[in-house]
Amino acid sequence: MNNNKVVLSIIKQNLNHLTPATEKVALYIISTPGAVINKTAAEVAEASNTSEASVIRFCKSLGFNGFHDFKINLAQDLGADNDRPAPENINRDDTPWEIFNKIIVAEQENLDIALKIMDKEIFTKVVEVLSKTNRIGFFAVGSSYPVAYDTYWKFSRIGVLCQIEQDPGGQLMIARSLRKGDVAFAISRSGQSKIPNLALETAREKGATTISLTQNPNSKIVKKSDYALITSERSNCVHDAATSSRISHLGVLDGLYSAVTVKKWSETTKNMKENYKLIRSEQF
Repeated sequence: MNNNKVVLSIIKQNLNHLTPATEKVALYIISTPGAVINKTAAEVAEASNTSEASVIRFCKSLGFNGFHDFKINLAQDLGADNDRPAPENINRDDTPWEIFNKIIVAEQENLDIALKIMDKEIFTKVVEVLSKTNRIGFFAVGSSYPVAYDTYWKFSRIGVLCQIEQDPGGQLMIARSLRKGDVAFAISRSGQSKIPNLALETAREKGATTISLTQNPNSKIVKKSDYALITSERSNCVHDAATSSRISHLGVLDGLYSAVTVKKWSETTKNMKENYKLIRSEQF
């Protein structure tokens, strides 16, 4: 067992070398690492639709003595270095080029995992809802806000009526204005942020369809969503500026945007041309 690497990083690096059964175990653990610490091997097997033997094989394939040894190391990783200013795979003596390489590799790993974890049926249904909505209200705070704004811009460009506000009060006013046929779309890495949760709750009371994008399948925001899109959860690190989580969310949102664009091909082509012409006329 290499103690210089965190457990989640080891899992991600070995993901493509696992059997189908042990890959299921790996994806479940990556999506909810905090919950795994309090589960037995049998409970993890049930949650990942595998067998207890597959859970044990998975742990041993990564160099651990068994599931108990795996949980101890995972718990130590999730509770350690949570105040470090850089992602957990970056060391203080790394060169700038080594740091760049590690960041790119980590982002590639997270995108690959996001693809494997994403629920195909929910993703497809969200595309259907977004392609028919009258209006989309986007809600996010902190580092998730730039992600939400990027998505607001993209959907606006293809002619979808969208609204977004950075001010918390403004977000809640948008949520209160939504009605049946509209969509409230919240983006929250933790799923626990107060404003996105309150916005979804308010919009749902008004009849709007609620959608969330989060890394925490057990969060409050999932319970307030008609459709929840889940990506992998990062280890316990307060490095909120780390791009891996945002890259995963941007990948999912770009997928939704592109799928809606294709679904409304003629309409979006017309709107994009008109908007491009208008914007260019103001630029020069």
